[in-house]
Amino acid sequence: MILPIYAGLERVPDSLLEASGDLGGRTGSTLRLIVLPMIWPAIIAGSILSFSLTLGDYITVNIVGGANQMLGNLVYTNVGAANNLPLAAAIALIPIVIIFGYLAAVRRTGALDNL
Repeated sequence: MILPIYAGLERVPDSLLEASGDLGGRTGSTLRLIVLPMIWPAIIAGSILSFSLTLGDYITVNIVGGANQMLGNLVYTNVGAANNLPLAAAIALIPIVIIFGYLAAVRRTGALDNL
């Protein structure tokens, strides 16, 4: 999440920040009205990347010894030990639906139109 936001912050021109300061803009209003709308696509990209990468982290949870069942663990258990492929496929569909819903919501708001 840090790298896409950092790349988005690098794309903000210094002249806009200087113009905001020259016109009397305070730090909070500059952040809210200038910086945040410009890095919004980077925030969306970072959230999609971080969410999709966490779906494959089932081994880390098993090594650390977490007692919680994550979606990746349930898919891994149903494919391997239980040999219940239909249930594993149904569980694997949940994150795909979540990502498609998130992308549809982002597209509907028009947050990525200025790319």
